[in-house]
Amino acid sequence: MGNIVANLVFWVLLGVVVWGSSRASQARFRRFLALESRTVTVMLSNLWRADLSSRETGYVISKHELLAAQAVSNFLGKAPGQLPDLVRGLVDALWLRSRTDCRTEVSPPAIEDRRRLSSGSWLVVGSSARNAWRRRYLEDGVPAAVLENERDGSTIRSDDVRSVVIRRSNGDQQVMRTELNVAVLEKVRIDNGAVFFCLGSRADGTWGAAEYLVRNWRALEREFREDPFVVCLGFPRIDPYLEEYVEPTVLAKFRP
Repeated sequence: MGNIVANLVFWVLLGVVVWGSSRASQARFRRFLALESRTVTVMLSNLWRADLSSRETGYVISKHELLAAQAVSNFLGKAPGQLPDLVRGLVDALWLRSRTDCRTEVSPPAIEDRRRLSSGSWLVVGSSARNAWRRRYLEDGVPAAVLENERDGSTIRSDDVRSVVIRRSNGDQQVMRTELNVAVLEKVRIDNGAVFFCLGSRADGTWGAAEYLVRNWRALEREFREDPFVVCLGFPRIDPYLEEYVEPTVLAKFRP
């Protein structure tokens, strides 16, 4: 009888501890993503080109952007943190009661209705060359970090990109140069939410930026809390592309 009571007490206490830990982790997670609702929309780039198609509108997605979307979807659908198998089922049950809904969309070739840009929680994948969503934010001056081939009138090929232009809140500009495969992870705040930009000069850098967010969100949350931030990353230049994630060199990390 004593063993039964002791086991019951153990499981009740374990449940309370796990529940408290899960609730605290969820609160940090929601603050970091600025989740006013329980929905995050992943907006992928669209590789479709009107000059190469007979259709009026089309949608083409790259392999590496699909990998980025999969990483983010898995991240949002699971309880964050590493837990013993003994209690993982309990935590998953608690987490899934308030599961974050991850919706994946492909950027249209052009955006006519701008109202969705100003609220919600977004993860915009890819540069303005193929992502009209990112392009609209750039036109509005929202991002602080801009790849050199995203600037007006640029004719630089993506493989030749070697720098990121940083726009400071006081109006100053800083150019960061690197010979690595450069990528950017940036968080900006908008009305009732936030936008995370994951982009690289190449497709594998874009995927790498999304993976970096998924793998390092706790450290980023500890450092920046709810504030906007910019992280410039450098991945190895592999021909043709990286097929496995490698931890990048952090070239710069700051509040804009």
